[in-house]
Amino acid sequence: MKKQLLSFAVLLMGSSVIFAQANTSDVNSLGVSNSVNVLQIGNGNDSDVDQDGQMHILGGVGNMADVYQEGDYNAAVVDQQGNTNTAYAAQFGYGNYSNQSQGVGFAENNLQSLYQVGDMNTSYQLQRWDNNTGVVEQFGYGNYSDQDQRTLSNGAMGNFGYVLQGGDYNMSYQTQRGRRNYAEVYQFGYGNFSSQY
Repeated sequence: MKKQLLSFAVLLMGSSVIFAQANTSDVNSLGVSNSVNVLQIGNGNDSDVDQDGQMHILGGVGNMADVYQEGDYNAAVVDQQGNTNTAYAAQFGYGNYSNQSQGVGFAENNLQSLYQVGDMNTSYQLQRWDNNTGVVEQFGYGNYSDQDQRTLSNGAMGNFGYVLQGGDYNMSYQTQRGRRNYAEVYQFGYGNFSSQY
């Protein structure tokens, strides 16, 4: 009987490991002041978070998304629409991918932050209109980062972009439009490339 219980326990442990290696997440939040937290540990994880305040005239306002992934081949996509939204993503492992997009129309005062540790990481971040902040930190070689911040109208006070890359073969683009924008890039190692305008 003890052997059967032990075998059953081992079988459950094996099943949980397999489940952890194939996690997926799809979260949709409608309205304002929503909070989403996603924790995924294992290989091959995938996460998709969409926050849209369709009931509000400005879209999603005051929403927060936090995604933490530990393992290989992770992917995280966060899409927030509206003002004063916050998106955090942290990925540990190699082959990670993150895509964060905030705002439609006159979206402003948004913050998105990405932290990646491992090899072959990739990051896109797109923010629209004014007073938005984008932060990317990547550690490892072969990383790629692209931030596109747009201040084309409305308040047009300016956006802030920050990229820190530690390791080899990193690349970084930052494109900002409008007036009074500010961008910083720090790269450590050899073979790095950066383009800002």
